[in-house]
Amino acid sequence: MSDTQASSFSTRLTAVLGAEVSSRSLGLLRILIVTTVLFRLISPWVSHRMDDHMGVLLASQLMFYSSFFVLVGYKTRIATAVMASTFAILHLHYGYSGEPGLENLTEPTIFFQAVVLLALTPCGRSLSVDRILETRRAKREGRRPAPERMPAWFLELFVLQTAAIYLWGAYDMAEPGWLSGMRLELYFLDHYGSSDSFVHLPRLESVAVVGAWFGLISCVVIGIGLIVRPIRAYVAGFALVLQCAVLWIYTNNWAGSYFNLMMVNILLICVPPRWIHTMVTTVVKGPAVADAELASASDSRQFPGLAARPWAGPLALGVAVLCFHVPPYRAQVQERDLAPLVWDWKLHGTVRRPVCDLRFHDMNQDGAVIERWRLLGHERPRDVADKQARVYQHMVRAAVHDVCTALRKHGDDPPRVELSARCPVDHEWKQVAERGHDICAGAKSTNRGRPKR
Repeated sequence: MSDTQASSFSTRLTAVLGAEVSSRSLGLLRILIVTTVLFRLISPWVSHRMDDHMGVLLASQLMFYSSFFVLVGYKTRIATAVMASTFAILHLHYGYSGEPGLENLTEPTIFFQAVVLLALTPCGRSLSVDRILETRRAKREGRRPAPERMPAWFLELFVLQTAAIYLWGAYDMAEPGWLSGMRLELYFLDHYGSSDSFVHLPRLESVAVVGAWFGLISCVVIGIGLIVRPIRAYVAGFALVLQCAVLWIYTNNWAGSYFNLMMVNILLICVPPRWIHTMVTTVVKGPAVADAELASASDSRQFPGLAARPWAGPLALGVAVLCFHVPPYRAQVQERDLAPLVWDWKLHGTVRRPVCDLRFHDMNQDGAVIERWRLLGHERPRDVADKQARVYQHMVRAAVHDVCTALRKHGDDPPRVELSARCPVDHEWKQVAERGHDICAGAKSTNRGRPKR
């Protein structure tokens, strides 16, 4: 590389790293991130079950109190350093210590990453008590307060973190179990459906496949699109809509809600900083002042402190890279290997209740599929009691007995029924009953008791 090329490259690099933007977007992000962390902190993540661990109790209390200083933006540099340090002790040390009862401390990885990035940035320069104190100090000294500006590349750290999460999420989805729709099927039955869902919703399998591929393609598009500046705002808008939809779906899964709520917050960093600056000014001082500021402000200034501290950029970027270079584990493909900074894709790890898929076929009606909920006297599947609607593998024989008994009561004697049943085993569908034989042939009388489980 010639001296001219090196000089040109250095000039371009300085222009990129030295560009300034409004710091209000980072101040808003600070408030949203800390609010979400507090919301997570007062949940069972740090609960009374951990009171026996004095170190955890002290670290959580210190983090809890320091987070309030970060929230209001008082002594923000010190407060964010304390918050990030205590969070690291909780998450990295105690979470992965292997002590019983502390496993939950390994979960909020994205929260820890966001707090570390806040500690690396001047997040208290706007929308903070520090800003109010600076304004009063400048007024007493007869000078103008320090401008609400910061290096633009600080925001790029959050953008890069968000893009990495989506790209690693796409990597996690790129496996046969997800692409076949099986993961979404298991998730749907686990949280919303019943053993009759595939009968009641015959297109559920096709919808699951389409949803799986849509999720994979969306993660790839968002992950790459956030890195490309000209289309970043549009991609972020699509991602916000998608995350809000997922957040609504996760309303009965608090762990997923925390994760998606944090993703919604971080995506707001992709909104152009000038827009947020103008919005805050409009709300606080009125549209006229906002228009005047917009006319006099420019997002292309240079940050003067960068030349005096050339090591600051590489150092902060190097520390930040630790927050998003490690991929997630594939929860449904392999056992979880606990490791620091490895976050899990929550959608994959939600199968707690292995609900079976049952499809009864009435051979007296040319193999027509039996709507079990109607046979049991209900108009809709949701009207069936949960113990009957959600059949687990050890309950299949009892469900067979109920169907055969109900058919006899309806005058179908002898009933001839074939069953196709599959149940989740080790997070995979396993066929536990195949069509080909009459499941009601072994029970000739309605007076016989239920088969032993």
